[in-house]
Amino acid sequence: MIKNQETDRVMVFIDHRNVANSQYDTTGMSAELDYWAMVQALVGNRHFAGAYVFDGAGGERGARLHDALRRCGFRVLIRDVIEHEDGIQKEVDVDMACEILSHAIKDHYDTAIIVSGDRDFRPVVERLHSEGKKAEVAGFDKCMSSALRRSGDCCHSLDVIPMVRFTSEYRDPEPKGAAPEMGKVMGDA
Repeated sequence: MIKNQETDRVMVFIDHRNVANSQYDTTGMSAELDYWAMVQALVGNRHFAGAYVFDGAGGERGARLHDALRRCGFRVLIRDVIEHEDGIQKEVDVDMACEILSHAIKDHYDTAIIVSGDRDFRPVVERLHSEGKKAEVAGFDKCMSSALRRSGDCCHSLDVIPMVRFTSEYRDPEPKGAAPEMGKVMGDA
């Protein structure tokens, strides 16, 4: 039996493309995702040790999102990757897996929350368990791999976290020249 303690140190690792694509696949609508609200809901009353967002280079629009996330305290790791015609990125998941395991080895957290529905993270979860770490997964229900869901100590449904605001088009995450407040960073899905 796994019991969460308020003293648990929690790090959150977010696969941006997977979350954004899953949100669109779930609703069929564009939305702004409030990553800070998501992190707060996932961590709850435990000790927040840090949050990482992983993405491929996304042009000017992606750079604006990445900069806004950094200003809010997220560590953003970007891979210069070639995207295939079907929109699949390469190297981003491997980079995320390496970072998750590196922080586990350095004992930077007690619990990792992997925000992605991608089955590729199942071996990472299994390795974390073998190292005595807790591993939780989070994703949109419709797009969550059943193998990943079963491997985590618990599975958080992003469908029920108030982190989505539907839009008809993309807008800048903050006015030009103004730093966003914590909780106000929106990533276009």
